[in-house]
Amino acid sequence: MPAVPAKPPILPSPAKRPGPVLLVCVAVLLGVNVAIAFARARGNLSYNLGAASSQWIIPLLVAGLFAIGRRFRQPRSLTRIFLWTSVVLLLAKGGSFLTKNGRDYYLDGVDLYNRRDYAAAAAQFSKSLEGRLTLSPSHKDVLLARASAWAQIGEDAAAIADCKAVLGIDPRDEKAMDLLAGLMKARGQTSARVAPASAWPDVLKKTSPLTARDVPALVQALTNDAVRIRLEAMDALGDLGPAAWTSLPALRKAEQDENPYVRNSAKAAITKIRAAKQNSP
Repeated sequence: MPAVPAKPPILPSPAKRPGPVLLVCVAVLLGVNVAIAFARARGNLSYNLGAASSQWIIPLLVAGLFAIGRRFRQPRSLTRIFLWTSVVLLLAKGGSFLTKNGRDYYLDGVDLYNRRDYAAAAAQFSKSLEGRLTLSPSHKDVLLARASAWAQIGEDAAAIADCKAVLGIDPRDEKAMDLLAGLMKARGQTSARVAPASAWPDVLKKTSPLTARDVPALVQALTNDAVRIRLEAMDALGDLGPAAWTSLPALRKAEQDENPYVRNSAKAAITKIRAAKQNSP
């Protein structure tokens, strides 16, 4: 019998590598997605870097899932999957530009709150609660922020309702308990606690660190009609430490204030100044 010729070995087909145009498209899309994600994160550096990193991690995971199937294991196929996933991420960002999410409204509210525009801040926090919230901030965080804004403009009933909602989520939230306790004790003193942005002294509007030169202005603020302004001035004097030593007579006088929160704040400021004086060389 004639010998049966052996079958020639099946050689593996050469790997289909991505072309330069495909690689350039991937690089450009990846760079655009990373830049947009980093710019729009509006958090601290770690949060922004995490948002930027997700723009290459997500396409990489999607490509890895497709690589389970044998037909997608070629480098060119995986690169195309990475490319189209990046396109989808970019389109999703384009849609988000048209509408704000809950986090955007929350951060706008924080900016307004820090500028002491409390009514506008409360409105932004309300929009945040109506929108889509990610992990940070949580629903509880926004409620507590809105409660603080309501309290600043004398909307005690709304602030109390938000505090109770926070405690319904987390009964051990100390910030909500403290704010609620203060609101309940201060009922009937709303007019004394309200301070519009125009009423704040210039020394408390400064964004640069306060120094000993600001002590006279802070002492003058201790006589302001608005309790909130007096409390802020006392906190600032306490933070100055020995530099605010000359303010002790005014703070001792504030210890006799009819408002219990003013008395406690004055006492705390005096304690901080004396302790810092003793610890200073």
